[in-house]
Amino acid sequence: MNPTLMRRIAHLSDLHFGTEVPEVVEALAHDLLRVKPDLLLVSGDLTQRARKSQFARAAEFLNRFPAPKLVVPGNHDVPLFNLYRRFINPLAAYHSYFPKDAESDFKDKEMLVLGLNSTRRFRWRRGQLSERQLEQMQKFFCGRSDQRFRIFMSHHPFMPHPRHFPRDLVFHRKAAVEILSGCRVDLVLVGHTHRLLVDNLQEFYPWLERPMVMAQAGTAISRRTFSRPHSYNVIRLKAKHFLIETRVFRGGRFTPSQIHVFSRAHRRCSG
Repeated sequence: MNPTLMRRIAHLSDLHFGTEVPEVVEALAHDLLRVKPDLLLVSGDLTQRARKSQFARAAEFLNRFPAPKLVVPGNHDVPLFNLYRRFINPLAAYHSYFPKDAESDFKDKEMLVLGLNSTRRFRWRRGQLSERQLEQMQKFFCGRSDQRFRIFMSHHPFMPHPRHFPRDLVFHRKAAVEILSGCRVDLVLVGHTHRLLVDNLQEFYPWLERPMVMAQAGTAISRRTFSRPHSYNVIRLKAKHFLIETRVFRGGRFTPSQIHVFSRAHRRCSG
């Protein structure tokens, strides 16, 4: 990787189309076109109630941006009240507008990115990673010995917000973070609780082999903010460090709120 190279990644989450605020939608579109990300990552809850019309609006919005995209579903992308759809084919509407395989990856000369579907029909709120997904995670990251920047994404978080009861943490998270840390993953991206958080997973799992950063985005455009600002993350990569900039909606536009800087060894440089 060129030491002067700066790659930009936009991380959106919890769009919840069906509850979107039009003013915020347009402000986000304007900001993303200005940021010009090299990759657009969306960590689930594209819709509020998994309706085809809501998925159509989500797809139309994301297609406004030319960057490659990697999207995983969230629990709100699985029907809640339509039990037949939920149990027979929970992601049917999602797959009408997004790739049939809900587990996607992205690879280029600088980045390795894996997204896994953590939603489950029987664990609608908390989610889970299966043994097959853990094997896929290990094969994807540990099967490569190069120094590319490594990112994992799912909808459900792996550590709680300091001011939030940890009821929404994904099942099999301990096995997952052990694999991710052992495979030298740099960054874990999640959503789900609409709470902003950037922290070192080793603080919550002190037995991990190496530090690893988790960045949790808030809701980007939904009115379901729970008294927190609309937000998304911009990640900038260099050879030896990376920056996570949280951008929040204020005064009709998205502006920087916090910038966290980490070395590739995950020692926080500043913030």
